[in-house]
Order: sequence, then C-alpha cells, then structure tokens
Amino acid sequence: LFDKRCSECHGANGEGTKAPALNNQEFLNGAANGVILATMSLGRRGAMPSWGRGADKYKKLSIQQRYDIAAFIRRWQNVVVKRQEVGVPSGKY
Repeated sequence: LFDKRCSECHGANGEGTKAPALNNQEFLNGAANGVILATMSLGRRGAMPSWGRGADKYKKLSIQQRYDIAAFIRRWQNVVVKRQEVGVPSGKY
C-alpha cells in the first residue's frame, strides 16, 4: 500500500522526494499515531490528497488500510530504551 499510494512523493524508504521525509527520527519521535492517521485521512491542502475521502485521481483508503500504512511508517522509528537499575542508590544519606 505504501509503495502504491505514498512512495511517489515520500520515497520508497520514507526518505522524502517530493514531500517530507517520513523516516525522519524527529518526526517519528514527535508525531503521535493519531497525527499520522489524521494527515492521511484529511490530506494537506494543495500538497497531499485526502486518503480518507478520496477523489477522482486518488481512491479512498479504508481506515484499516490507513492504520496499516501508519504501522508501516512507524517501523522506521529507532527506539532506544535505556534500562535503569532498580535498587538502593549508592551514596550517603
């Protein structure tokens, strides 16, 4: 789906060709899934079609298809989880 509907503008690997990069870590860390879904559903005036409404040139995507594309985009996020030791901290009280 991403390849057919999004890659022309966002690049095959989300690198952004005619539209913003979706594999950008700042974007992925800052954008909630709801923002990604809303952007796909509503589009961007003059820049991106509404995949939630569709048009003559752009067929509407189901909500499940939009969820699937959002999950595909999210896989580019590099998540680093720092492990914190649990226990009594060292030092004087």
